[in-house]
Amino acid sequence: MKSIVKKVLLVFVVVLGFFSITACEKDNSKKIIGSWVYVNSDSFVYTFNENGTGTYRIEESKMKFKYEIKDNKILITYEGETKPFETEFSIKKNVLNIKDSFGKDTLYRRK
Repeated sequence: MKSIVKKVLLVFVVVLGFFSITACEKDNSKKIIGSWVYVNSDSFVYTFNENGTGTYRIEESKMKFKYEIKDNKILITYEGETKPFETEFSIKKNVLNIKDSFGKDTLYRRK
């Protein structure tokens, strides 16, 4: 009898863990929506729209892109490019951390 209870409890824990992980992924995809300003300069701004599109403003220039979130990574395909830039990201409170192409943290605050 104890063996059955342990198996049921184990299955419950695994299922609960799965739903917790997928809820966090979906939560990050919703949390990223909006505009984010680079913490060291107001000249760099990411804007993520609900429909998977966005813009990256560098001073007066804007680059359009499409994005997709998979696991803890964001894939950004800039207009005119065929290969996405894939990198890790996280959101804590009102700070978006995107790893640059060298793996260095780049921090943006919610606008």
